[in-house]
Amino acid sequence: MRPLTLLSATGWLVVLAASVSAFQQEGMSAGKMFFADIAQLGWRAQFNLDFLLHLLLFAAWVAWRHRWRLGGLALAVCCVLGGGLFSLAYLFCAAASARGDIPTLLLGAHRGPQGSA
Repeated sequence: MRPLTLLSATGWLVVLAASVSAFQQEGMSAGKMFFADIAQLGWRAQFNLDFLLHLLLFAAWVAWRHRWRLGGLALAVCCVLGGGLFSLAYLFCAAASARGDIPTLLLGAHRGPQGSA
């Protein structure tokens, strides 16, 4: 589990640095550029659609992990809107709180009190 927490923490720091730099250079125009690239239907569109589907899949897992409750749905929205900056922090916290127990990490609220799914 330690490699997962280290990777998510390192990835978060890298995405944070890139996000700060992008914000300083271009402001809050990321969404506009993201969808403009998709409209071009080139390689940037392919990459952005691939990334968007990964975000949606991760968000669906987070919402399911929290049994589709309001808090889990809010976290899922944050996963999509915050991208890796939010999702990597979520994964780090979830992995740390699971304390090495992979079923707990993957199942979240679906993990029974006696350790059964």
